[in-house]
Amino acid sequence: GLLGQARTSFAQAGIQCEVIEREGVPAFVIGDVADEVNADVIVMGTHGISLEGDQQSTAARVIQLAPCPVLVVP
Repeated sequence: GLLGQARTSFAQAGIQCEVIEREGVPAFVIGDVADEVNADVIVMGTHGISLEGDQQSTAARVIQLAPCPVLVVP
């Protein structure tokens, strides 16, 4: 699947990663996992949607809920 492909790509680049799969509301799950693993930063993408005026997007909600800084890549 997609997560396996990502893990393989990271390994080939010499980057260690751990795949964690959870079910639930994405923003809450992302924040919970970041807290559990004591993440230094969350990096996530958007679908080209501006965060200004879209407070219901997953990225906007993660920014509000995250226990650490969030880097959003358009």
